Amino acid sequence: MVSSRTLRLVVLGCLLTACEGVIGGAPSSDEPVVEAPVGLGAACDPDAAPAADLIRVHRGVYLEALGELLPASAVESAEASLRSLPRTQSGRFIAETEVASFDVVNAYVDIASTVAFAVSEGPALSELSVCLSELQSPPSATDEACLDAFIDDFGMRVFRRPVHPDEHTQVREAYDIGASTSASEGVATMLMALLLEPQFLYYLELEGEEVEPGVAALTSHEIAARLARALWGSIPDQTLLDAASLGFDGDEGHARLQAEVDRMWDDPRSVTSIGQFYRDWLALDTNPDADALVRFAAHATLEEEGGMDALFLGRTAFIEDDALAETYGFEAGTRGEVLLDAERRAGLLTRAAWLRTTPVPDSNAGHVIHRGAALSEVLCMPVPPPPPDAFPPDDPAEPTGGRQTIRQRFADVTQEAQCSSCHVRLDNFGGAFGHYGSSGEWIDQEEVEFDGEHYAMPIDASAVVAFGEEESVGLNGAVQLSEAAARSEYVAACVGAQLTENFYARPVGGGDACLIQAARDELHAGRASLRQAFVALIRNPAFSLRSLPESP
Repeated sequence: MVSSRTLRLVVLGCLLTACEGVIGGAPSSDEPVVEAPVGLGAACDPDAAPAADLIRVHRGVYLEALGELLPASAVESAEASLRSLPRTQSGRFIAETEVASFDVVNAYVDIASTVAFAVSEGPALSELSVCLSELQSPPSATDEACLDAFIDDFGMRVFRRPVHPDEHTQVREAYDIGASTSASEGVATMLMALLLEPQFLYYLELEGEEVEPGVAALTSHEIAARLARALWGSIPDQTLLDAASLGFDGDEGHARLQAEVDRMWDDPRSVTSIGQFYRDWLALDTNPDADALVRFAAHATLEEEGGMDALFLGRTAFIEDDALAETYGFEAGTRGEVLLDAERRAGLLTRAAWLRTTPVPDSNAGHVIHRGAALSEVLCMPVPPPPPDAFPPDDPAEPTGGRQTIRQRFADVTQEAQCSSCHVRLDNFGGAFGHYGSSGEWIDQEEVEFDGEHYAMPIDASAVVAFGEEESVGLNGAVQLSEAAARSEYVAACVGAQLTENFYARPVGGGDACLIQAARDELHAGRASLRQAFVALIRNPAFSLRSLPESP
């Protein structure tokens, strides 16, 4: 397979070069990404265009795209190389914004080569295209028509837009390289070239026209690609591509776009993508109870079409094992949809998956400080890392023999100024969850074993919390905290920022303030659903714009 080796060397150089830099805004740097959504409190500037980082198709979308484009048997043949692709984050969400390493690029080449030759050398070729399986070398007039149609039709799915004439020529030349050996090898080199095109591996968004200095409008096909990434975690299907070809401009185009959003939202593929949004936002990857929480969140979002109340106050749960049934206080054997105790459970923040913490030694308590830190991150108020000399020699979580709860023990050792400024929030956010053990089970008292002595102590779950710059609210317990979060304008803005960051696959900034505000207004002032908030992002004029690179 000399031809595939030659093509491999060429594309390695091209892809490594293509990975450098950005499409718009500041160049890449080694500075750490700030996870706090810096656009959260910024005023909406209608003249500011969202940034346009160079974003690679992330691992999940890449796998889905291969599954959409190629026969399953061909994709399975590259399983080892597919497993080698890393999953990277942009803030809390999956995205590929880092410069691709040589190993990553080499993995793309291995995958493209493996699947391309798996298609070309077996029965999968007929499944992909009957006429490709009948090609002759040299090609007849019928073969030429077959190749032209395949490059344009299949290429449109790969590029997520129509194939340009020069691209068509390049892909056809890749076929000719392999076809000098055989027609099947020509098909392999053609497929390999398509799957290694930067247009497939990146969201380039370079087709739109400049509508004002430093600002370009997205094309309808670029909008379609964004929608498929956000709503399906995949690439556009033919129906979406056809709609994009008709255009999303003007009243008729806007109606067409809305119809596509409605269709995509109601498609089963949205369940997985919406579920992944909640997994990322709540950092649930390795949690054994994650599926149950995600099922609740997807149910609230897609089936109930709920908003802040559904997310933070909903009591529907889905139980599939005895461990979770016991955690929620149900009998063994309980399965399926249940309604949780209104005095103990309300929405996302009282679910076992989110409540699970490191066990506290010799205690039935959950780690309230870890929960306080986790809640700060989830609600867009990250606490800065402590100074290196701030940790006490003994872990305050461990019982010391006195009749103190874990909350009291931490309060004693965090009174100094260098600790108290952060621990006031950590203690109040975490303390409200004091009635949940480390697996999320309800506990009436905090019980401690120390030197053979057993202590049972009342739990103080009272707290004074403030969301962002809002006024402090006094409350008692996680249910009341959830009620306060559901009413908070800041928390609504935070959820809007998470939707925006997930949608764009990059950390949000000041240029995204109008998008965040649009989602916030739907969720808070309008008490609308997550679906309506998502649609508000798409309707906002800033959605179809991007910044252009500054002139050197």
